[in-house]
Amino acid sequence: MERAIEDLNLRTAGFNCFCRAYAAERLGNRPGSDRLSWIFLPRMIRYLFRFGLWRCILKRQLGPPGTFSFVVGRTLAIDSVYQSALQRGVSQVVIMGAGFDTRALRLEKLLKASVFELDLDQTQQFKRRRLDGFHVSIPENLHFLPIDFERDSLEKRLAGSGFDLSQSTLFIMEGLTMYLRKDVVLDALRFIREKAASGSEAVFDVLHSSLLTGESKGYGADEMWRLLVEHQSPFHFTADPDEMSALLGQMGLHVQDTWEAEEFAKLLTGLGSGIGQKVAGYLTLFHVRN
Repeated sequence: MERAIEDLNLRTAGFNCFCRAYAAERLGNRPGSDRLSWIFLPRMIRYLFRFGLWRCILKRQLGPPGTFSFVVGRTLAIDSVYQSALQRGVSQVVIMGAGFDTRALRLEKLLKASVFELDLDQTQQFKRRRLDGFHVSIPENLHFLPIDFERDSLEKRLAGSGFDLSQSTLFIMEGLTMYLRKDVVLDALRFIREKAASGSEAVFDVLHSSLLTGESKGYGADEMWRLLVEHQSPFHFTADPDEMSALLGQMGLHVQDTWEAEEFAKLLTGLGSGIGQKVAGYLTLFHVRN
């Protein structure tokens, strides 16, 4: 079971990397461009990735309709959130389920903040080997903290790592909550509400419960639902938007913004037809403050 979870984690991180690498070809040097993500792709994919036709062919093999555009839009939205947070004086960033996130490496503003990446040890070892293999230096402000979110305490794992509870912090959970049990997600949110410094923020996406019941009317939902029926669903925590907003309010977390398919499509405007503006309609990205 543990090996299955580790393999799923690496596959999910790899999928996100392909999406970001493909989008970087369109974004160029614009904000949100992740030009490092391609180094985490398998060698054959990296080779084929150099050719525009093969990039398009590979992209067509990726998941149900709308998932690719969702990943790209989500990355752009989260980039915008943390750049604004740093401008407001947030001095720490905790990236939970970081996978192959490259923000601490590609964003100059993050060099002034302490960044803590939390993920499974296997994933972090792979990431560090790949960075070393491509001669990418790891900045001193970036800290790798191995964790099994289902077993380990977030608070205890951060303790003694250099993380300062008195400093305002941005917590990022990108593509993570749906793979965790409900109690694990709620414990993380309670930590942010009750233990993190005042003014701390979190940004995370939530899978709609209606997807798993086959009732979602969002773009791409039918195809995703059929895929989940054919295969064992890896998802655990889900909540429809109104349900999640109410839950956050009960916990004392204040919703600052939300993004769904329509908002993500606006972010993708102008990136060209290769990106696509039809976005998976069964996920919501939340930005909250304690």
